[in-house]
Amino acid sequence: MTTDDLLEIQRVLDGHHFPKLAIRNLSEIIAKVFDIHRIVVFKKDVEPCTQGGTIDFFDEWCASGVPSRYDGTNVPRRLNIANIFKDYMSIVAEKEVYVLDRDSKSIKEQSVREFYRNTDIKSLMVIPIYSRNDLWGTIALHDVTRERSFAAEGLVKSAKVLSFYLSEFIKNIMYQDTLELVKGNDHAQKMFSLGKLASSIAHEINSPVFIIGGFANKLESLIDSGQVTNTELKSYTSMIQSNCVKISNIVEGLRLMSRSADREDLEVVDLNILIRRVLDISGESLQFSGINVSLDLCEEEALIECKPGELVQVFSNLINNSKDSLESLELNTKFISINTEVEKKHCLITFSDSGPIPSMDILESMMEPFFSTKMASAGTGLGLSISKEIVNRYNGSINIDKECEHVKFDLIFPIIEVDED
Repeated sequence: MTTDDLLEIQRVLDGHHFPKLAIRNLSEIIAKVFDIHRIVVFKKDVEPCTQGGTIDFFDEWCASGVPSRYDGTNVPRRLNIANIFKDYMSIVAEKEVYVLDRDSKSIKEQSVREFYRNTDIKSLMVIPIYSRNDLWGTIALHDVTRERSFAAEGLVKSAKVLSFYLSEFIKNIMYQDTLELVKGNDHAQKMFSLGKLASSIAHEINSPVFIIGGFANKLESLIDSGQVTNTELKSYTSMIQSNCVKISNIVEGLRLMSRSADREDLEVVDLNILIRRVLDISGESLQFSGINVSLDLCEEEALIECKPGELVQVFSNLINNSKDSLESLELNTKFISINTEVEKKHCLITFSDSGPIPSMDILESMMEPFFSTKMASAGTGLGLSISKEIVNRYNGSINIDKECEHVKFDLIFPIIEVDED
């Protein structure tokens, strides 16, 4: 594969957003480089319930005079990975190119031998296409005129280069599509978080309501008996007022979380207050799960111009993730620690918990859209990617501390300086 070939491949890929059109426009270049006559693209489809799946026919290109393998024939267009492809899917899944010699004794699966023996394919090379670390599909190169060794011709290296270019193309377009999806899923993610908190929120409100009712009944009894003193009156009314404030804060937190960002105006708010509002909502749920909360907020105001509901969503996502993780672990001590610190024109917020730090593979993927270590019913896999997108909107940053022995997120926001004069 020459430099001109690589430049032409890159030029074609840069001009397309859809895989099918991009590969079609690359077909003649690929055919020339590998001296082949037919190109067949398959796309992987995973069954969510079983994690098994199929490899489905996606597109085909044929040189002039070469018959189609899939157009109007009885050749199956959907093949079970566990059956016909199991002989080489393990190789492709390891990002290796698979070269098939029809008579090779290394082919263990008889059905694979028969599948290709009864075709016009003389030589075959299968090239994997990846989206990050997940197999997206394969591109199969057919030589229908002669048996040959792609490896002996030095074409395996070129195949790996092609695999890299196509994989980068798929990764980029899927990332762009996901960004658009993430932008439209902010509100849905908020509602998902609220749904998870629904029962604990009811308990959060019921507790102060019960206290208010108790003190109101006590006051009524004292008034009826004529034995109420000013000291008791002040004490009981103070408790009633403090619990009314607690309910007000919970309702304010709910209001912030439920508002659609499109309808929300920019406001100047204190980040410390937003964190407190989130804990007003989730505190009871954390306590019920045996999780202690350590809160160390700076005395200075950390003012930022934002849509408050968006940052409440970020803080709620981080707390919910820690809660879900800690609930699944057998630990002697379970805690979530939240700290804020103002330095110069920035505010550093750290969220950490007592869970062990995940593996490096998980750390590298945590911020990616749809990545999740939970069951499908327990989350969308969008929480952290949406949080990152929101933080970036306010020129902030969110990073995972890979040196900490526990799970720890560092968030940095530029803040507004207030002239005290």
